[in-house]
Amino acid sequence: MNSSSSNKSSFARMEKIQDISVQIIIDGSIVLSVIVLFLISSLTIFVLFIMYGPLSNILLRLLPTLTPVPTLPPQSLTRSSAFRPALDGSGDH
Repeated sequence: MNSSSSNKSSFARMEKIQDISVQIIIDGSIVLSVIVLFLISSLTIFVLFIMYGPLSNILLRLLPTLTPVPTLPPQSLTRSSAFRPALDGSGDH
């Protein structure tokens, strides 16, 4: 009888440890998901602030100097595409 009661208590102890470990895993996953959601939302807010905020003009002027590959702003792209047919036409003559 004594051995069966000790087996029951050890089984209950194991069950309690399993419950605690499952709770820790659930809590950890919840905390990780909250952290990931916070990071994603802060990143999107940061990107939107850069794209549409007051710093957008300054950053658009700095981007060609910061990046190794020269990036053309959209206005210069439209200008170059407007000049291309004239250059092609003069080349044909």
